[in-house]
Amino acid sequence: MMKIIITVLLLITVGAGAFFYISLDRENGEQQENAGESLNSENSVRMDAEEDYVFERSERAEAVAFQENQEEAAREKLRSIHRTMNELTGYGRVETFRFEDLREGEYHDPENLMNKAEKLKGDYLNDSRAVDDVSNFMTFYNYASDPAVEDRMAMRYAHRIIHDLDYEMNGVEESGEIQIYGVTEAYGNDESLQELYEYLLDAGETL
Repeated sequence: MMKIIITVLLLITVGAGAFFYISLDRENGEQQENAGESLNSENSVRMDAEEDYVFERSERAEAVAFQENQEEAAREKLRSIHRTMNELTGYGRVETFRFEDLREGEYHDPENLMNKAEKLKGDYLNDSRAVDDVSNFMTFYNYASDPAVEDRMAMRYAHRIIHDLDYEMNGVEESGEIQIYGVTEAYGNDESLQELYEYLLDAGETL
């Protein structure tokens, strides 16, 4: 029987920074593989494990900043990522898609999605809280789709982060009322962000 142990560590750093680290240890019968832990700086955590997920509260001053001459490219890349997540999770689809099909590219190309997100934060956005929002989106997506986890609520959070960031940065193109969840570092509020992080803590305690 495969047993999944999720360990969540909250590390408080100087100032308001906080990191949530989730590692996955598998226990199969009497065999268990434990990850070794090491700190490589006061602001980051690494574990010698195959899967690692770091959730970071931002300390950056600016909400959004762009690389030189890359603002429009950043906005379009963000729209594209949001469209993909809408196709995956929108209108109740988050309850019905198969995680195995998701990983195999039945719904979209996961590697391409992560490459888009990496390019958005690395090539188009500049030093700002929006960079951390894209990182958090990627972390939630990868955590949710991990075969050892398959967490639909975490996938909802991934969508909500990119949803909020898109509408706050690019505005609303369609008619009707748009719900904003408040879960971005760039534009959100502490109460909503706290709900997001407490979800991770609860997941670590209950799995």
